[in-house]
Amino acid sequence: MSRVSVVPSPWHDLFDEMLAESNHLDFASPFITRSGVEYIIQHDINVRGVTVLSPPYFVKQASDIDAIEELLDFGANMHSLAGLHAKIYLFDNHAIVTSANLTSGGLFRNKEYGILLSDADILEQIRTDFSRMLNDSASIDLDSVAFIRRLMDRIPPETQEYLTKVEDNVFIKQEVVIDSLVGWNKEVYKIISAFSREVFALEDLYDFKDHFSKLYPANKHIEEKIRQILQHLRDFGLIEFCNEPGTYKRLVQ
Repeated sequence: MSRVSVVPSPWHDLFDEMLAESNHLDFASPFITRSGVEYIIQHDINVRGVTVLSPPYFVKQASDIDAIEELLDFGANMHSLAGLHAKIYLFDNHAIVTSANLTSGGLFRNKEYGILLSDADILEQIRTDFSRMLNDSASIDLDSVAFIRRLMDRIPPETQEYLTKVEDNVFIKQEVVIDSLVGWNKEVYKIISAFSREVFALEDLYDFKDHFSKLYPANKHIEEKIRQILQHLRDFGLIEFCNEPGTYKRLVQ
């Protein structure tokens, strides 16, 4: 096989072939659906994936929370990276860099295009870049899945009354997000959602230590708990960590 060859759509047969001859798959795909995941779980393969756990993506059905849960049940190590746009599929001895997401559209319906690479130096560079994605990403676990499910349960498919729509973007109302959270996650996010600006600092939340102490008088480590909850909210796709330490951005407007 040539060290570089083109991969036009449909390419699901090539994907299946690469999976069959590999022990490992590392992939990056902003959108994931079950039709894409079904190819993976047919094989005995170790999987690490990076996607975007953004609530609006699931509301718009661009991504499928069932697919995320199916990958977790399969044993995949899943992560979420805000702003991800790359689509990369890295196998033992090959990599596919493409425009295609891990969806039915990406694999065989849309007009996608990519390249298949087998040069050792290029593969090593892709592995390095993928490791950097993992380091910059948030872990996805079953708690993250449960939050998205609670959120979806509060947005009936037959009505748009819980949503606002601007052009092609769907924005989930903050009260729906808050109602989908529980405990500390809910109380901290209520404060974040009330900020007039989308970028905020850790100190802004520390200003509410007395408020949290009254809600949870048994907790004597309020600042540590706030930092832990910010990690949870990042994992849920509700905030992202900014480059400046102690600074965060609210993602759901």
